[in-house]
Amino acid sequence: MFAEKEQLILSAAKGKRLAPSDGFVQLYIEDSNIPDLIAQLGMLPTLLKEVPIATMSDFIQWFMKPPDRFSLSEIRTLIRLVLVLPATNAISERALSTLRRVKSYMRSTMKESRLNACMTLHIYKDQTAKLDAHEIIRSFVGTNRRRAERIAH
Repeated sequence: MFAEKEQLILSAAKGKRLAPSDGFVQLYIEDSNIPDLIAQLGMLPTLLKEVPIATMSDFIQWFMKPPDRFSLSEIRTLIRLVLVLPATNAISERALSTLRRVKSYMRSTMKESRLNACMTLHIYKDQTAKLDAHEIIRSFVGTNRRRAERIAH
């Protein structure tokens, strides 16, 4: 579906008319007015006569310049769908496998908020490794002086 969305836009931009597949229509029937989308895709070759469009990035850069984006509401919806949906589900699969590891290891002692925090730290461990732990501790102690004083005594 991701590739089909890109192909619909890029082929229309190059003057080739592709009809959305039945699967596409069924999936996005509530998100988009399909007849209006087809009509707006048909207008693209006229609007893009002198604009070289080779990639989806080229198209999005052109589209974001006013007034073009205001008159093509269904194409705007299609672009949003392309930009929002991941091309693969690797990130979600990675998060689920991480959840299984973390939750099975600490299952009995962890509440949901702590589990979410641990998951975030584990999934983004590249960025977590760059953090200064001492600075975080100082910041935490600074906001919780009473608690720190109680613990110290």
